[in-house]
Amino acid sequence: MKKQIDPSKAHLIRSAFYLLLLVSVCTIPFALAQRNAAKQMVMRAPLNQSQLPKFPYSSVRERESVNAVPAGEKSPSPSVSPSVSPSVSPSVSPSVSPSVSPSVSPSVSPSVSPSPTPTAGPGCGLLVGDGLAIGFAPNNYALIASNIVNFTFSNGQAAPNDFAIFQTHDPFGSTIVETAITGSGHTFSVFTPGDLAGFDFTQFRVIVLNWDDHFLGDFLADYMAAIPALEAYISAGGVVWVQGAIQGEEEDSYPLPFGGQSNFDLSSSDPIVDPSSPMVAGVPSPITGNFASHVSDEDLPDDAHVVVVHCQDGNGEGENCEGDEPGPVLYDLHRGTSCVPSPTPSVSPSVSPSVSPSVSPSVSPSPSTTPTPRASPRSKPRPHPRPR
Repeated sequence: MKKQIDPSKAHLIRSAFYLLLLVSVCTIPFALAQRNAAKQMVMRAPLNQSQLPKFPYSSVRERESVNAVPAGEKSPSPSVSPSVSPSVSPSVSPSVSPSVSPSVSPSVSPSVSPSPTPTAGPGCGLLVGDGLAIGFAPNNYALIASNIVNFTFSNGQAAPNDFAIFQTHDPFGSTIVETAITGSGHTFSVFTPGDLAGFDFTQFRVIVLNWDDHFLGDFLADYMAAIPALEAYISAGGVVWVQGAIQGEEEDSYPLPFGGQSNFDLSSSDPIVDPSSPMVAGVPSPITGNFASHVSDEDLPDDAHVVVVHCQDGNGEGENCEGDEPGPVLYDLHRGTSCVPSPTPSVSPSVSPSVSPSVSPSVSPSPSTTPTPRASPRSKPRPHPRPR
């Protein structure tokens, strides 16, 4: 006969089995948690961009992936061109009211020019000093570059060649100035700063000193030695364009022909103070970029014509122009015996007379700033016949 298992032992075996099963079920989540924890420990934490050291985009030479704030997308600021109507000749029919007092209220739009601008002509040379970072392609300053190319070429004298560019490399790896020259239908030749010594500037219509993205050691010694020859070339009617958005540190600076100097001074927003200048035609104000300019000027000659100024610290958080003397960023200066300053009145009015009341007279009023003619016609008495 089969030996039967004692019921108490069977109950004990079942209880042990259930206990073992319960322990196994409770252990599985802990094992999974430990495995996930091990995976998390080897995973790389996500990169926190705010903890990275911040450097100005255009203070280093390698920046292919930089997206700077573009300029030139907004509608341009309108330039004021004075329009004066010296004489008003309304056509009038003979019917006049007995007492008419037409009052003309001219609407005046003043246009103030900062300083007299010499008239360019044969023998009147031109210097352009520019600290805007034109050579930095993400700034999208191609329009400004083309404007300056056209402005300098139109002020130059006939020469065997068009543009001579002095530089050690293409600024920021781009050819903005060269593209602007060829896009305007002109030609250029490229030289190094070492070629400035004894160079015959008269063989070129415009000399471009393209110091964008250059350190002082790249050009300063050769440039300073050539300044007297550059000044003589300008005074004889030549054109020099100093494109000087240099690299460097706060104390770095370089001199400018005829006086003044450019100081390393980063700015992300530069207002246009003379929108009528051909160099900023179609350009919105302020000019923005990363960075918009690398230098600001000081101690310029009194007759320097300032077009763009620097009003902000390099970190983009500085004070604006209010209460401070704005540093010039873009200016032009005429030199030569034939440069004749054209007088600039303090206000150039644009008069649009409005006449009230509405009259249908035949009047030809003489021009006057605020004419208030009064026409009070009287009926002419009819003569009475004398008795005979």
